[in-house]
Amino acid sequence: MIAPTHPGFGHAALPDWIDSVDDLAYIYLDLLYALDLRDVTVVGTSLGGWLAAEIAAFAGGFSGVPGAKYPNMFVFFAISTPGHTPEEIRDAVHAEIARIQKEDITDEELAMIKTRAKADLIRKLGDNEGLAFELGGAQALYGDWREVFRQVDRIEKVSKADIRRIANTTFVESNRTIGISETTHLAQASAGGKENQ
Repeated sequence: MIAPTHPGFGHAALPDWIDSVDDLAYIYLDLLYALDLRDVTVVGTSLGGWLAAEIAAFAGGFSGVPGAKYPNMFVFFAISTPGHTPEEIRDAVHAEIARIQKEDITDEELAMIKTRAKADLIRKLGDNEGLAFELGGAQALYGDWREVFRQVDRIEKVSKADIRRIANTTFVESNRTIGISETTHLAQASAGGKENQ
């Protein structure tokens, strides 16, 4: 069992970039990733319960698959909660993509994205391993390790129009591949451990 103390509670410092439950959820998702923990049960009460729900129903996206030097894929992913099908999740992701193709995101959404991107970069530079990885990656991708420190300026320059333009040129149906990974673990557990007949 792992029982971390929330940032800002007890003796734990509260970084100034944390301003939402989503930010806290990302910290715990980073922890699970760093500890290589999968198929875990996350529980909590009060704020911890809220965080557990955010983590359990997590969705996100990232680029750079299988690598970032040459043209690559952008991955959207989502974890469904009990009572919802993978098809519902797929349709919700497609609806969100269609939304950002047709209309600008809000100023608040853009500010949140920029804050999260900068916070992710700062977290990555927080220890020797992360710093070495980021500097080496920048050297390999751009031929200059200093690009790591120029990322904040590039993040700040992103506009709502940029996001809509990229969404319309990149996230088109002809570029789309859909994969659904399902487990029978929950179905068996709800049947009291009995095999389905």
